[in-house]
Amino acid sequence: MGLFALLFGVLAGVAIGVVIERGDVNEIVAGPTYDEAAVTALFERISPSVVELIVHRLDGTLDTGAGFFVDSDGHVVTNSHVLDGAESIDVSLSDGRVIAGSLLGSSPSDDLAMLSVDPDQVR
Repeated sequence: MGLFALLFGVLAGVAIGVVIERGDVNEIVAGPTYDEAAVTALFERISPSVVELIVHRLDGTLDTGAGFFVDSDGHVVTNSHVLDGAESIDVSLSDGRVIAGSLLGSSPSDDLAMLSVDPDQVR
């Protein structure tokens, strides 16, 4: 199984789990009008999983990007171009803490990459 297939499976599982568990998407699109409260509730529930990536490049430059947690084991998905030439990667959490990330793998042709952080530092 290729990295792209693995990442796609993980992302699809997360998305399906959120929809089935909460039914949020049905609440948002099935009603006669846009439900701002449902969108706000969904955003507040999901936004802590979004992280900022601080990428220290081999050429000495510093860049940033975004990613998101896909599980409670510290796996973060981002775009592979964000990590091109990375010497080290810091992950800034929604509560302001910054922890070290390690590249697990990437698929430049799919522009996907997966990082890992110590899950004990995330909790």
